[in-house]
Amino acid sequence: MLKKANRSAIRVQWSLEPVHIVGLNPSLYDTETGLNIWCVDYYRTLRLPHRLHHSANERKGRSAGVLASRQGQSKGMPDILIFGLSLAVELKVGNNAPSPEQASWLDYLASIGWSCHVIRSAEAFTKVVHDRLLSMREGN
Repeated sequence: MLKKANRSAIRVQWSLEPVHIVGLNPSLYDTETGLNIWCVDYYRTLRLPHRLHHSANERKGRSAGVLASRQGQSKGMPDILIFGLSLAVELKVGNNAPSPEQASWLDYLASIGWSCHVIRSAEAFTKVVHDRLLSMREGN
């Protein structure tokens, strides 16, 4: 039997400064998968109360696509969604461009008020997250 956590004992203090994690070096992540890992790890160091969803939608082969569909994932869904900040991020490395399905998702999310970005580096991800947090703090 699972016991419920005492949520009143949990106090979340968030900051724009990440906690230092050994190995969280953006230059080590020069592939799209590596950039995904870095961005998710970095976001977790911020200890924000906003829920992050990383869509594991790197579809390699038919069976991976079937499994992703069974899990409720749609083709082209952004790599990172941060609920509470209404922030959608599609990660790309080099000259790769978003697919038509990815562009369609970003257009849809932007039409309902989400801040949508195609990001190509760890530094760009940190800037987008910080800018979004500051605009939310100011009430925009």
